[in-house]
Amino acid sequence: MKTLASLLTLVVLCTSCATLFNGRYTRVTITTDRPAALVVNGDSLTQRTSQRKLSIKRDHIPLMITAYDDSTGTTRQVEKKMSTAYWMGYAFVPYNLLIDGWGKKKFTYPKNIYIDLDSTYVIRKQIEKPVVVKPPRVANRTESNILKFSPLKMVSLFNPGIELSYERKFSNHWSAEISGTSLLPVVFKTYPDRASQRGFGTSLQAKYYLDPRALMGMYFSAEFNYTQRTYSDKGEFYPNATYSDTTHFYYNGQVSRFTVKQQGYRFTLKFGYQYLAKSGFVADGFGGLGIRGWNTKHEDKPSPDDVLYLPKSYNPFEVSSQIGDRVVPEVTLNIRIGWIF
Repeated sequence: MKTLASLLTLVVLCTSCATLFNGRYTRVTITTDRPAALVVNGDSLTQRTSQRKLSIKRDHIPLMITAYDDSTGTTRQVEKKMSTAYWMGYAFVPYNLLIDGWGKKKFTYPKNIYIDLDSTYVIRKQIEKPVVVKPPRVANRTESNILKFSPLKMVSLFNPGIELSYERKFSNHWSAEISGTSLLPVVFKTYPDRASQRGFGTSLQAKYYLDPRALMGMYFSAEFNYTQRTYSDKGEFYPNATYSDTTHFYYNGQVSRFTVKQQGYRFTLKFGYQYLAKSGFVADGFGGLGIRGWNTKHEDKPSPDDVLYLPKSYNPFEVSSQIGDRVVPEVTLNIRIGWIF
């Protein structure tokens, strides 16, 4: 438990660099070719000078600067950019979005901005670009519901099943998705002795789309999953007193089939991209990292007090049926297809 707490603390610290080290304001030096008054984001600075050092509030919108004197004036739009502190935690995608991703401290503006009142060009680190509004890929799309199916889930190496998902849009950026899975027997021999798997899974997911139209484009999400399954496995059992003795290797264990009942809880942070065609077809590809906790019980053992033998060397296929509670990391990669309505 201490190791897990230390790991979570490290992840939080490494993914909140912008929040911890950046202030709400950033220093910007604005230089003009001759003394001029300024209007910065609606705030007027009427004293005329050639250089000003200002504290600008970090924000997700461009910085608008108007410089003028008695004879002429010009307006510049300076685009925001991601700060160095934010990029320091970028190696922990998507976990860096857990803290830094929601605030405005991750943004900054160029440190030095030069404006020539007579020129239409920006000379140093100033971005002179009109705001380009891209036409929507899917025009006049008003539907807010998507029904999806996961074909790869049916041939999963570990937990194959028939999975259906329903996604509902709630705002310009946000949607929620619920999924239900009916587990199938393992198709591949990932677990050679496992048989007769059955069970179900359900999950709830909150999704944030970078595109304000939602339901399309890149997104980040947090998902909670619950899984319950039962299957038959085969193992070597020893009497409890014998197994706890260091000389238990001289005892001939009894190989027998037994029933495994498991309940699992998983929390996953994911990032993905959802494609929405004009016809209404939807393709959703995503990946993520998560932590799952399993509670495992054994039934139908040769004797109720018998203990399942586990090899001294780590074997994930053997450990998966180990009785008790355990926490394991999980990597998620999947594709869902569906239809918007």
